Amino acid sequence: MLHVDVIESCEECHHAPSGEISACSECHTTPLDPENRSKLGLKGAYHLQCVGCHQDSQSGPTRCADCHQRKDVKSIGTRKLEAR
Repeated sequence: MLHVDVIESCEECHHAPSGEISACSECHTTPLDPENRSKLGLKGAYHLQCVGCHQDSQSGPTRCADCHQRKDVKSIGTRKLEAR
């Protein structure tokens, strides 16, 4: 279940009355609970919900490098992510 299925609009979580964007960590406070996979932890929210929504709306960070700084490593494993 995605969070958009249980709330009426993005503004309910992402925007305060002043128009400021709230941090994801304000709602997603704990790591993933394997017994309750419907409530994502912070890392899961970023990777499984935020990025896809940002890609669909063409706003916000959409690429790994938008949030993750490249590490100075000679060899790093990568994998291709499936398109949504």
